[in-house]
Amino acid sequence: MITYEIPETHGISSAALLKFINAIDKLEYLHGITIFRHGKIV
Repeated sequence: MITYEIPETHGISSAALLKFINAIDKLEYLHGITIFRHGKIV
């Protein structure tokens, strides 16, 4: 079973994650992304 976690729980800043997502959102060929850290989706 895959569990979902808050990014900060795994040392990832939510603000940094949002900045990353906004940057890659400009790519025309990317349709989706899943961020895994330590076996959890953040």
